[in-house]
Amino acid sequence: MRKNLQTTQKRVLAVIMGGGRGTRLHPLTLERCKPAVPLGGKYRLVDIPISNCLNSDAPVLSSAGSMP
Repeated sequence: MRKNLQTTQKRVLAVIMGGGRGTRLHPLTLERCKPAVPLGGKYRLVDIPISNCLNSDAPVLSSAGSMP
């Protein structure tokens, strides 16, 4: 069973989609896209899902965002 789990994990890729207009984050998204909004002074919103993927050994295929 463990071998089957490892082969499945090797076939998994992560695509992080962080686009949209960002209307609910309005003053924060006037000059930057949602993934680039600061979080806690040190990180950006996109850093959380990227960290989750790296910690679960899922390679990140792409990170997509849109400008306001």
